[in-house]
Amino acid sequence: MDLQLQHHKDIVSQIAKKLGSVGKAREHLHKCLYYVNIGSNDYLNNYFQPAFYPTSRMYTPDQYALVLSQQYSTQLQTLHALGARKVVLVGLGAVGCVPYEISFHGNGSLGCVNDENRAILLFNDRVRALVERYNRVFLDAKFIFINSAQTMLDTNQLPGYI
Repeated sequence: MDLQLQHHKDIVSQIAKKLGSVGKAREHLHKCLYYVNIGSNDYLNNYFQPAFYPTSRMYTPDQYALVLSQQYSTQLQTLHALGARKVVLVGLGAVGCVPYEISFHGNGSLGCVNDENRAILLFNDRVRALVERYNRVFLDAKFIFINSAQTMLDTNQLPGYI
């Protein structure tokens, strides 16, 4: 996300040039809705791949969720500093229900990999808390959290297993 934020910063500069000032650019950006849907690569292609990456041996699921949420927090503060005031954050999906994860990390059944979903829910809980904190701290902004994993698990809307 750091590279995306750098690109956004470049775009903000271009908007400022077109509108005539940084202030006018920020006014414009305050009206925009930012939809932030981070990917699950930090889990699928890192934490859940112990044969290739040491991350799951270095951190418990809760510690890893903390590390990632701290990085995410810094990135979201940067986004706010660049002018974002209406931000929707989408939590990670139920990756333990992805067919690949079920076939490689499952217990031989067609059910979801519960350990993976629990790890995702730990991260999502931290992001929800982050949103609550930002809504108290950044009074000029509104942050909304969508917990897609919990919604899928609660309603049994699991990909490929309806």
